[in-house]
Amino acid sequence: MTFGWQPRPHPLAPVGAVASGPAARRLADRLLRLSDEALAAIEGVAGEGRIAVLGEVPWTDGLTWLGRDPAATALLLPTTRVPDRPVDLLQAALLRRVPDGSAPLVLLPEGLIALGRARPVDRAWLRRWRER
Repeated sequence: MTFGWQPRPHPLAPVGAVASGPAARRLADRLLRLSDEALAAIEGVAGEGRIAVLGEVPWTDGLTWLGRDPAATALLLPTTRVPDRPVDLLQAALLRRVPDGSAPLVLLPEGLIALGRARPVDRAWLRRWRER
């Protein structure tokens, strides 16, 4: 499936963020400075050099903020970009291609992240990921 991206005329309200490389490390460091209560309200997944989180994410340089388009609520998209194809049709096509329980899906110009297995973020998890 090929499609492009264009600027979104009106940014979506942020519901989470994704970061890669040095920005992901900065995000992990920033999350570690949150109170236990604030950290417990954030869910996320992490992979090699990347973190995706949902909730009230503290501002960190280099994040891609994620929002929900009303036409495709199972997708999280960059708040300032929109695919050049109808998002409801993209959502339907993507959901057919991923295993059940993968949604919500983060759709980015560089790929797809399944957030269905997101778990509450805790300090031990962040420290282990940070030390990789």
